[in-house]
Amino acid sequence: MSRLFSQRHATLSAIVKTICNKYANPKTIYTPADIMSDMKQQYGINMSYIKAYRTKEKALELLRGIPRESYSKLPGHLYMINMTNPGSVIMLHKSEDERFMGIMLTASAQDATGKIFPLAYAVVDSENDASSEWFFEMFTQAFGERERMCIISDRHASILRGAIIVYPEVSHYICIFHLWNNIKKQFKKNHDWLREVFFAMARAYKIKNFNRLMQDMDNIDKRVKGYPFQVDYEKWSIAHFTVNRSMVMTSNIAESLNARNREARELPIMSLLDYMMNLVMEWNNTNIMTAMILDYTHIEAPKYCSAYYTNEYFKKTYEVPVNPLPDEITWDLPIEVLDNLVLPPIVKGKSGRPTKSRHKGLYEYLYTETVTCGLCGKQGHNRRTCRNAQDN
Repeated sequence: MSRLFSQRHATLSAIVKTICNKYANPKTIYTPADIMSDMKQQYGINMSYIKAYRTKEKALELLRGIPRESYSKLPGHLYMINMTNPGSVIMLHKSEDERFMGIMLTASAQDATGKIFPLAYAVVDSENDASSEWFFEMFTQAFGERERMCIISDRHASILRGAIIVYPEVSHYICIFHLWNNIKKQFKKNHDWLREVFFAMARAYKIKNFNRLMQDMDNIDKRVKGYPFQVDYEKWSIAHFTVNRSMVMTSNIAESLNARNREARELPIMSLLDYMMNLVMEWNNTNIMTAMILDYTHIEAPKYCSAYYTNEYFKKTYEVPVNPLPDEITWDLPIEVLDNLVLPPIVKGKSGRPTKSRHKGLYEYLYTETVTCGLCGKQGHNRRTCRNAQDN
């Protein structure tokens, strides 16, 4: 009898009901190892890792639905967005075999108070030239080309090429923080001095100050000069800007938006789109309230700054509300929408844990780090493998 109760077991469905609430929040990290530990501590149940993994997958399926079935609901979901929010630019593009593939791209700006203002988001097959060009083309349909418009991004090659094709007359700038991180990874000496000089150089307003700081950087480490200056000065230096991009020197707003939806990107496609729409609606409603409580200033702002920073334009930014979708059971969809077939992508699983960090562009690999020996000063080896010191 003691042996019978010392080896307790539980069915998969029973454990799923116990842990299902753990995954209600997409940000919650609850691994199969956590399931094994909790079952052992709380119920005295020993589980194998594979059973814990299957339990997690079943719980996610019960809570969020079957990912493959989520794709068939895309046409109806997009149709209801257009009906609920007239004027939205919505496009569903499928492959030749009626399949939909997805990785998220976003575009955002700043409002008059410096807060994040999402402009567009899309789910494309991958970060390649074709998808970037398509994204910019859809962006053009929605917003066109504005006066003194500029694009700020990291140095991903497909973004650069897509912007040049669709927006050849629009200035494209580089995020100085991404540029600095690349410098820091390539050249690992004198970081503190180099950082101070680099950011001062990027924010210098006069050419003579820029040149002076460039010489200072060259004096600190002569190897560094070639890396940031393979890019045109106008792409990252205020002194060389051709368009007034104000103090927006980085793509931090894009990184903040990516950080906010990082966990949601692992949800089924319908849940992901619902999350993004609710996020935009939440920000829009919050900023509407901010615009309503702001008082007009007595200073004639256009004399001192752009009219886009006035309270009047700030209110216009959020004058179009973002309406939530009605419950799915109430949707009245036309026949052509119901007949629109969307199949899930054919994905071959890769070994290892999927990465959540951004993909580096081609230009970020142009320079590779070279090891320098601390004994003889020559490159290509370190002090432990140095043969020159032994010969001497």
